[in-house]
Amino acid sequence: MHLLHDLPLTLHALRSADLDSGARVEVCATLVSPERQNAMLENIVQRLSVESGISAVSWELGAQETE
Repeated sequence: MHLLHDLPLTLHALRSADLDSGARVEVCATLVSPERQNAMLENIVQRLSVESGISAVSWELGAQETE
């Protein structure tokens, strides 16, 4: 969460699930922004990928709402 401080991203949803009988946990966060933030998300992914205990990290572009 400290990576999101001062960024134009809002945490919309957060979920976690035990994997491998509780030996690992999958965490999924849904972030919302008024504009596309591909470069910013890639930077966050790069920063998370070097953290100890994190074995995989990725991001994907979700459906955009239209008015």
